[in-house]
Amino acid sequence: MVHLILLMKANLIENLISTISDLAIAFSAIVASRAAWLGLRSWRKDKTWETHHDLANKILIKLFIYRDSLAGVRDPAFKDYDLPVPPNYAEMSREQISYFGESEAYKNRWEKVGKVRSEMYADLISAEVFWGNELRSMFKEKLYSLESELLIYIRTHLKATNPDEEEDFRKSYSRILRKRREIIYDDKYYDDGEDEFSSDVSAAIAEIENYIRARIV
Repeated sequence: MVHLILLMKANLIENLISTISDLAIAFSAIVASRAAWLGLRSWRKDKTWETHHDLANKILIKLFIYRDSLAGVRDPAFKDYDLPVPPNYAEMSREQISYFGESEAYKNRWEKVGKVRSEMYADLISAEVFWGNELRSMFKEKLYSLESELLIYIRTHLKATNPDEEEDFRKSYSRILRKRREIIYDDKYYDDGEDEFSSDVSAAIAEIENYIRARIV
């Protein structure tokens, strides 16, 4: 009888140990699975942050290049290499030669603005995928509207100073310019005062920059 009781206890202990072992294995599997899931989640989070960080850096770099290119358009100093000589200059008046050089100089300056803006387009599309359309709207409403204002002013200025146009035509465009704020040149080149257009551009860029940096904090 005593032998039977001891045998039963031994079986009970063996079953208990087996059950505890199975529970330990199951628990270990759960812990390992949880650790793997957390690891994958952390990896995905790191990759997402890295993607956003790289995109933000790309946009910021191009934003600052755009800023400098736009400021370059308003530089009143035209270097000799900025002012190409027309191929038929011998047949042209001094006024025509001067106008040709100025118009070509502005064309080259605007090409720099257009180049960086085109390069930034794909990045802004990517930003819309990750962050929504707010950033593109900020560029369009705050920065590109200022660019458009400057472009229209300079085009009007060139029409008003084109020596090959009729005098009445030139005067009509001069009257249009007088109704607009004078933004063709940056005032900082002439005095120490604030330049309104530059301040507007700086404010727009600062707002865009703050928005982008907030995406990667």
